[in-house]
Amino acid sequence: MSLVTDQPRQRPETPLAPSARRKHVILSLSLPSDKVQDTADLVAAVFPFVDSLSSVNLRPETKAKLKKIREDTDKSIKADADREKKEELEQAVEDKKAAKRKAEEERIAKLPAAEQQKILEKERKRILRKSQGKAVVRK
Repeated sequence: MSLVTDQPRQRPETPLAPSARRKHVILSLSLPSDKVQDTADLVAAVFPFVDSLSSVNLRPETKAKLKKIREDTDKSIKADADREKKEELEQAVEDKKAAKRKAEEERIAKLPAAEQQKILEKERKRILRKSQGKAVVRK
């Protein structure tokens, strides 16, 4: 299989700028080890093929299709990068909340029993009010 592309082998983390793209040919062969000599002609033909690529003229429909596929791929890569960044931010916020909650629990644990009871009762009432929501008043 021979493939001509300007996309890297590994999916990039962010879309590549047009100036950063390098065109390359990927030749993939899978043959038994005793048939390696038979591939020499094929490998030798790749070099003239690469040289002839500069003079290839594609139809406008093909160019448009390739451009659309490249744009879709770039959008997909960007969406993945944005999603990953968003997840990292959410994780950081969650970690910060957990650290704050743990620090508060440690602070409460150091207080005398009466103070602890008072704070826990306040927290329980706050949670109860929050779960009940606001009552709707009809006139």
